[in-house]
Amino acid sequence: MAELQMLLEEEIPAGKRALVESYQNLTRVADYCEKNYVQGVLSCDLCCLNNLLIYCEFKIKFFFFTISAKP
Repeated sequence: MAELQMLLEEEIPAGKRALVESYQNLTRVADYCEKNYVQGVLSCDLCCLNNLLIYCEFKIKFFFFTISAKP
């Protein structure tokens, strides 16, 4: 009977608190991962867009240079 009382008063509530804390920690980890993934994707998209703009600018300048260089 004392063992059941100890389970009901101490071990089960302690286990429940540990599960709630683990759930909260995992939720924070998931939020952190999602946030950093979204930031990484946006950063990569901006970097790719910037590289595309540089490439296009180079091609346009090269095109006009080629036209103006012909006699």
